[in-house]
Amino acid sequence: MKKFLVIANWKMNLDLNSSFKLAKKIKANKSLTKKAELVLCPTFISLERVGQVLKNTKISLGAQDVFWRDAGSFTGEVSAPMLKKIGCRYAILGHSERRQYLGETDEIVNKKLKNVLANNLTPIVCVGENKKERKSGKHIQVIKKQLSAGFKNIPAPGWSALGRKTKNQKIIIAYEPIWAIGTGVAINSSEAAKMHGIIRKYLEKKYGTSLVKNNFIITYGGSVDKNNILEFTKEAEIEGVLVGGASQKWQSFRDLIKKID
Repeated sequence: MKKFLVIANWKMNLDLNSSFKLAKKIKANKSLTKKAELVLCPTFISLERVGQVLKNTKISLGAQDVFWRDAGSFTGEVSAPMLKKIGCRYAILGHSERRQYLGETDEIVNKKLKNVLANNLTPIVCVGENKKERKSGKHIQVIKKQLSAGFKNIPAPGWSALGRKTKNQKIIIAYEPIWAIGTGVAINSSEAAKMHGIIRKYLEKKYGTSLVKNNFIITYGGSVDKNNILEFTKEAEIEGVLVGGASQKWQSFRDLIKKID
């Protein structure tokens, strides 16, 4: 049986030493990986050191972002090959905070997705609506637009954007209603599951039912904590969670994972 996926997004929090100490605590508690498949996403400056802690464990390392080219004159950016060399297996693309504060568009997400797949990293593609879009009933339309533009000319998983066959290529979709992120108010689990079903049907229409079942993982993100995690695990459509604040302290992260059924 596939384990529930828990992706810890530490955002622009935890300095080098704090990241190192938290990663060591998570590593030491082996019972956590029996409950869930874990991915830790620290800041860029902490990636290598956290990666050293996670070496030869069942816990994976992920980056919070990546550029769409392998190398070049792109000051301040980090490429997929660089991330792979320090042990990264995952990369978050199009997080709502990058869209909101840095102007990241669906077209940029699309370019990043092509490059990440070409380098055989596992992308975590974020989609989600804001409060106004949800209240006006346009949230489904918004999500479909993000998927359409983000996955434009993206080949079926298992084939890279350069046409090369890749082994066991996975794509993770993180549905994160923007109005729930960092607010402490998560969406109702049944509503989240409903949106997951809509996302799944969209992908099945594009890639086929079998391929989506085997190669896509659809997760939820937005104020997930120890008090509501069990609700999300009970929804068959929800295969994992992208956790922000509750993943940045040892006790709250441990308690969250222990609640997973």
